[in-house]
Amino acid sequence: MSDASAHKSHEFDWMVFSKTVGSIAGHLGLDANRGDAAHLRRAEPGEVVATLYKYIERHELGKFASGTADQRDAQWSVVLQAMATLSDLHTYAKGKTFGAALAEASVSELRFMKLSRARGDQLATELRATAQRLAAKKTKFDQTALAWLVLSDARSPASRAKARRGLARDYFSALRNPSKNTSD
Repeated sequence: MSDASAHKSHEFDWMVFSKTVGSIAGHLGLDANRGDAAHLRRAEPGEVVATLYKYIERHELGKFASGTADQRDAQWSVVLQAMATLSDLHTYAKGKTFGAALAEASVSELRFMKLSRARGDQLATELRATAQRLAAKKTKFDQTALAWLVLSDARSPASRAKARRGLARDYFSALRNPSKNTSD
């Protein structure tokens, strides 16, 4: 069985995925792991660094991504770099979605559109800049949709579209009604 077909045999479980993202955020936020976070933050967008494999193995991340092992590693590299930039800013608070966080951090509609349309290397670049903006604004949010935006990029067009529609719905809803997204 090929690497890609072995991966397809896994059913996707959103709750497990969300808990895994939260666990990664928790690990990256620990003082003992500050070096890991710094190493991931300093990598080039999409660069696969040794620290990445600690998280891939610890959290069994391969089952959530699509493509070959190298492609999955590259996807998780982008996700972990963004999450390392956002250390200590993960929360499961209701309404604190990625899209709502973008609105709360005053990410412009132009930057939002660039992020939501980006694919591949451009997505890695846009996400890096966006994560830096969110970190500078100290915007707490559930980082699950951030991770899914990257991982959906390698999936079917329908998966990509669904991830981007959800992001847009949350962003524009939060712009329209900012008071719904101010609780921590």
